Amino acid sequence: MACVSECNAPHGRDVLAARVAFAHQGEQWRDRVCAHRAIAYRIHEDVVQGRWYLTASWTIPPATSCPWRRSGRAGWSGWT
Repeated sequence: MACVSECNAPHGRDVLAARVAFAHQGEQWRDRVCAHRAIAYRIHEDVVQGRWYLTASWTIPPATSCPWRRSGRAGWSGWT
């Protein structure tokens, strides 16, 4: 694990010198980047395969819900 003193950007951060692409959930990742939302990255070296992996993760806000009794009065339900 790199020490903060070895990072190449302020605040203990690293700036990658290569482009990356995320095939899985790439559209969600792009939306978060464009909206300046927080993303956590993990860089991992697989010494057996001779590869580096970059994993991105984030939290998804909980969906808003409405109590069942109130939903019918508000016109949200398709039931009559």
